[in-house]
Amino acid sequence: MVLEVTEVTKTIPGSDLEKPILDRVSLSLSAGKTLALTGESGSGKSTLLHLVGALDEFDSGEIHLDGAALSGLNEARCAALRRSKVSIVFQQFNIVPSLNVTSNISLQAKLAERHDAEWEAYLASRLGLNDLLNRFPEQLSGGPQQRVAIARALAVRPKLLLADEPTGSLDEETGEAVLSLMLDLVRETQCALFLVTHSEPLASCLDRRLHLSGGNLS
Repeated sequence: MVLEVTEVTKTIPGSDLEKPILDRVSLSLSAGKTLALTGESGSGKSTLLHLVGALDEFDSGEIHLDGAALSGLNEARCAALRRSKVSIVFQQFNIVPSLNVTSNISLQAKLAERHDAEWEAYLASRLGLNDLLNRFPEQLSGGPQQRVAIARALAVRPKLLLADEPTGSLDEETGEAVLSLMLDLVRETQCALFLVTHSEPLASCLDRRLHLSGGNLS
């Protein structure tokens, strides 16, 4: 099992009289499988994704990522885990403006000491980036920028890919194309995909979906 979330509770101080935004939430996800999490804005979808990605701390419960319990890790260990076992694709791309496409793709893999030029070239080809490798982010529209972000995330060969509204900044046609490419590559690499979205049509493209409301999953 790549991801196991067990009875996790998270309260955000000062919000709604400190009622938990996540109330004993549990889920699991195995290698090669995809899971969509839907819910209204402010329901805690991104909060849960951040907890799973070791970007924030939870109040109680436990999260295991590839067998490692996150509650027992210090910040240095969390950072190492984020570099090597989990990758995140955000809505706003978050690629580095001062680096060209080639360097952006290899960035996380180099930090994790997993740089593989042949694999990165394959990702660039599969994502239709071969003619853009020497360009910088400001020279790219939204679709290509998100494809660069996906290539960077998969270059490290993560156990778990997290995606937070990955098509939210794209028009419908571009978003569908980007999602299709991402799902194809997830199947090829057999990593697990945990995707947060408000879009039911997008969620329906994944193996499973869960809905978050009132701090609970259904």
